[in-house]
Amino acid sequence: MLDEIKEQPHILERLLRRFFRDDFSINCDIPLSDEEIRGISDITVVASGSSKNVGDVAASYFRRLLNIPVRVEFSSEFCADNSFISKTSFVVAISQSGETTDTYEALEAAAEKTKYTLALTNNSESRLHKASSYQIMVEADKEKSIAATKTVTAQLLCLMVFGLFLVSKRNVEKLSLEKTVAELRKLPEGIESILKNCGDIQKTAEKINKSSGILFVSKGSCVNALREGALKLKETSYIMTEVLPSGEALHGHFALLDNTRTLVSAILDGVFYDTEVENTLYMKEKSGANLVVIKNAQNKEIEDKFEKDRTYFINIPGAEEYVEVFYIIVVCQLLAYYISRSLGFDINHPRYLSKVVK
Repeated sequence: MLDEIKEQPHILERLLRRFFRDDFSINCDIPLSDEEIRGISDITVVASGSSKNVGDVAASYFRRLLNIPVRVEFSSEFCADNSFISKTSFVVAISQSGETTDTYEALEAAAEKTKYTLALTNNSESRLHKASSYQIMVEADKEKSIAATKTVTAQLLCLMVFGLFLVSKRNVEKLSLEKTVAELRKLPEGIESILKNCGDIQKTAEKINKSSGILFVSKGSCVNALREGALKLKETSYIMTEVLPSGEALHGHFALLDNTRTLVSAILDGVFYDTEVENTLYMKEKSGANLVVIKNAQNKEIEDKFEKDRTYFINIPGAEEYVEVFYIIVVCQLLAYYISRSLGFDINHPRYLSKVVK
């Protein structure tokens, strides 16, 4: 698992070169006319597990970019209710293997209602890839660990590129596209910096590894990035986790916290910074739980706002939110890895699980 976590800067660098030309234009080989793209009424992502988390992270970004409804559905539930799909809907099916039965059946059900289906997979020979109208290959190389890491960030970048491709055809100003591409190109270097300074993450993992449960909180798309972190901990360390917006956690949920449990809060610079600090302080003071704060590296002042006892800080580079979500995912991957290792579990082969759910 750790080796595959460390591959991510290289894989993302390769994808960035593949998708973005020197003039900031997008190289996304999906044969849709501008008229067809402008006619898309809504987007639905169908996926399971880590792929579902990828869809959730990207969906909030898509909504802001495209100004059309974007929803994310569990593959296993889509066949039971897909009444919202019309002939102008675009359905994106995500599966690392391309062989997940639920996702394949969801794609088949979608194809009965719309001709616009896209498969996002890491396997060009898979049935999902072959059954879809359009395809984007993740090209993250073979992933051996059952707990997905490098395919997650690769899927997320590919999905964001697809969103930018649609935006570029819907007459969004080129200047904003140039800025977005420039920010995404910082990803490999930013992840490298996290990997080079992962000693703090390892120390934090060893401090909280006996937690009987972990509550993850944040705001906006960072909440969905934390969902992937929570899943990694469930898969590799068998710790019960929950993920909520911090404001929602105050409505009863944080009563589960006590001094045997841990609160992980991603508090990043931005409009909601003060609110996130206030909510996290309240939950920490009331519960006495361990606290892990994921923060921007340049923000030193935040450390003075919290009591030092059983409070730990993890730094990520400052960036736009759509880049910071990648950093949060990588931090959580490392946290899960080091917790699992410290507890002596077989990280690459978690109990009961297989790489493909058929």
